[in-house]
Amino acid sequence: MISLIKELNNLGGHHIELLLFKDVVEYREEVLSLDLTKHIIKRQPKKDPRVFYKVYRLLKEIRPDIVHVWANMSMIYVIPAAKLLRIPILNGSIVNAPVRSRWYHGEQIRTRFGFPFSKIIVSNSQAGLKAYHASPAKSVCRRDHPLASLHLTQ
Repeated sequence: MISLIKELNNLGGHHIELLLFKDVVEYREEVLSLDLTKHIIKRQPKKDPRVFYKVYRLLKEIRPDIVHVWANMSMIYVIPAAKLLRIPILNGSIVNAPVRSRWYHGEQIRTRFGFPFSKIIVSNSQAGLKAYHASPAKSVCRRDHPLASLHLTQ
């Protein structure tokens, strides 16, 4: 995520807003140095249904061209608002390639749940796309994508 934001900022012409669901930021100094607007919607309690409305209200206010989701639980919170507001979702929630994961495994269910609502499903490996049975018509492997030539740095 940090690499993508840096590269988009370097290209110019993009206004980036980051939504976090907790106030714990990994790579805090690096994230705070990025040119973006940061929003925090805390999930307290963890399964707080009010988060759906807060996400809707935020997306309605900022009207993004696209929502890039990085985690399967974030995807679940974003889907209703994005669909109601007709904002396309770029799904980046495939972060591994489990060899023996069953369809009923929690991570499989949450990750695959977002696929029908996603305009694009992106992964850094074909193995991840295959392991989660992502639709080839919607799937892009970052390594094979023309934008991979941007050489995003970490």
